[in-house]
Amino acid sequence: MSQLSSVVEAEDLLTSGPQAGDMYAMDWDDGEDDDECTSLSPVPLPVLAVAEAPRPTISHKSRDVGDKAKWDDILSLALLGFSTPVLVDVQWREKPLMKWHKNTLIPSYIEQALEAGTITEKDADTMEIPTLQVALIQLRDMKVPPEAERAIRAKLDVKAKFNIEITSRFHLRPAQGSPIMASVKPADYDVIIVPLVPGTYRKRPSHCLPTEVLYLLQHIVDVSEPEGRFPRLLFLSYAAFGPRSHGFDEIPPAASLLGMVRCCRLEIQQMIATCMDSDEFGPKGDYEKLAEQIHDELNCKYLQEEICYRNGTRLTSGVDVSARNPIRAECSAPSFSSRDVDGVVLITGGLGGIGLLTAEALVEAGARSIVLCSRSGKVARQGQGLEHLLENLHSTGASIVLETCDTGSEAEVEALLDRVRRTCGPLKAVVHAAGHLVDRIMQNQDEDSMQRSFLPKANGAWYLHKHTLGDPLMSFVTFSSTSALFGNRGQFNYAASNTWMDELCRFRVSKGLPGLSIMWPAVAEVGMAAAMEKRHQYADDQCVFPGEVKVVIRQIVCGTASCSPVVAALPLGFLQATNPTASNLLEPIYAHRDRKVLEDLANQQ
Repeated sequence: MSQLSSVVEAEDLLTSGPQAGDMYAMDWDDGEDDDECTSLSPVPLPVLAVAEAPRPTISHKSRDVGDKAKWDDILSLALLGFSTPVLVDVQWREKPLMKWHKNTLIPSYIEQALEAGTITEKDADTMEIPTLQVALIQLRDMKVPPEAERAIRAKLDVKAKFNIEITSRFHLRPAQGSPIMASVKPADYDVIIVPLVPGTYRKRPSHCLPTEVLYLLQHIVDVSEPEGRFPRLLFLSYAAFGPRSHGFDEIPPAASLLGMVRCCRLEIQQMIATCMDSDEFGPKGDYEKLAEQIHDELNCKYLQEEICYRNGTRLTSGVDVSARNPIRAECSAPSFSSRDVDGVVLITGGLGGIGLLTAEALVEAGARSIVLCSRSGKVARQGQGLEHLLENLHSTGASIVLETCDTGSEAEVEALLDRVRRTCGPLKAVVHAAGHLVDRIMQNQDEDSMQRSFLPKANGAWYLHKHTLGDPLMSFVTFSSTSALFGNRGQFNYAASNTWMDELCRFRVSKGLPGLSIMWPAVAEVGMAAAMEKRHQYADDQCVFPGEVKVVIRQIVCGTASCSPVVAALPLGFLQATNPTASNLLEPIYAHRDRKVLEDLANQQ
């Protein structure tokens, strides 16, 4: 059998094998108490599997196996061109627009029929397209600039505009002089444009605008689901995501948008929701060009769910292999330089499973002073060997200090930093691993669940950023989640707060400050994944293992290779596209596979 045939056969096995059983759609443990997680029903998640064949006995309990390799490592290297798990950069890349031949907007039901394969592109090109019904919705206290509104109305033939105030999911109050939203169903429209106007919500808590978006989505689901027809949503923003310029001095209130919409797409699969960020929607933008961009995206031949425009260039989101690889447990990892080993490393959420693994990794990398803080000041979970891990840290000779701090309180964060500087020495690195889970399906989320997620995670990250600006930090790391990248059922609020935190790291880098956010999947053997009932535990290829976590930590804290401000650790099971969001994100990764196949083909000539 040729090498190319072997690769193709391996790919067939990989994509057609049996799927794993149900698992809970929850994330890694970050050292704080979790609410309501056990109330989630099991959610089936796709897992790559390989058809059974005789093979030597190789341990699958842990990937930390010295020089030994597992079959999935060998298979992924042959199939993809790199070994898994893999650290990827979350980045934006140029992608030209492909429009339909007709210069007319395509209704969402035609796009859905194309995706389902019930009609062909030739059918869509030749069929008579009805005039789309387009509406514009302004959220509470938002005012679209009149020039922008006129340009959008003229280009898209907007039929209606609703200024609504959302006081709760179940109460939509029209603003003065507006049509009554309750009398018009969103399903009456093919497209609803929701501008998230720059400059609004700037002085409000970070969870406020995401909560408004949540209530709007809930209302649309409530009134559209009985009809069996959903409008296509287009969220319009400025600087909420995408490449960040040096002119911004704050995190935009809409920074959580991508994480929220990614979760919504998973839970409400009938809904087509596009996020478009354009500098033409900014204070110096050209609104005629903005309207043209919106029209083109709605008329795009291949649905792209996340787009940003910078200086007229169209960019889409994707992930690609980071320079800070490999991250297999047995691989060597960077250490602290001699000038940094004497500084203090502060780890919030430091007494959870991943927090203690972080401390262990950094001590092994040469750190001599670690401060572990959490709300309780106690090891988060019993029976996982975390107490023993803490004892081992104390026996290494490094200074290990335990502190209590609620990162959702600015006063407590400021006081903690003052104590650390006064009693432990100068801060050299901050690792923000604290957070709080309040898992519920999107239709059951509310302002309380949003706020409880944002306080320790997003707000905590901001307080650490704000009050360490005078410290000579060599590293500022936040622990995010793959729920912010691919979405996750039941974690609308958690994805939102993590996405906001990801944008904080992009903001810091744009200001010349250190900043790196790492998106984690489930971590096996410690934390919440290990605490689940056996029948709900994650499959091996959906997790990273302790040895891999430690290599990643050293790569992102001590590594010097260039990388994106936001990276993700992806096991093999995450590299299978099961929905349009994942397919679009993984395009650069698949290019490695395509190059590998082409190289193998060339070698056969």
